[in-house]
Amino acid sequence: MSQSVRASLIAAVAMATLVAAPARSNGATAPASLAELEAQAKARTSVQARVALAPATADLFQGVESFEPRGSGRVPNYLRALAVKPAIVKPFATLITTFTYGGTLPPALKLAMATRIAQVNRSAYGAVYLSRLLRNSGPDGEALLARLRANQVDALAPADRIALRWAELQTDR
Repeated sequence: MSQSVRASLIAAVAMATLVAAPARSNGATAPASLAELEAQAKARTSVQARVALAPATADLFQGVESFEPRGSGRVPNYLRALAVKPAIVKPFATLITTFTYGGTLPPALKLAMATRIAQVNRSAYGAVYLSRLLRNSGPDGEALLARLRANQVDALAPADRIALRWAELQTDR
């Protein structure tokens, strides 16, 4: 299937979802800015994690795929927190990377959608982590991140704009 046909199908499905979505009257506020969430995250860097985190050097993490470069010694905190259930660490890491890199949507768009959801939910940790992944996903990710930072979602290509709006609608806010 060509890229333009795929984009058209995504746009059509997303548009149908948007048109059918009920109006929200729950007092929802605008998504938080990435700058605001980054400031919140920076202020919390010295705060102890809510759950015990396994050391990044634990044998459990050897050979586990994640977004971190191989050999970097970095293990995402969400995997370190899951170490209390060792049997699910590797499958969960595989699920996350498969979701991001598999399928027909570009990884940068998926990461932008996840970043937008973090903005709507005002998740400082999620927004900062996902922004880093989005920035590292290449030129498309950098461009999407720049638009999110500048709150210029309306300036995106129609299919990208609709995808981000669909992501917003998936939250309870």
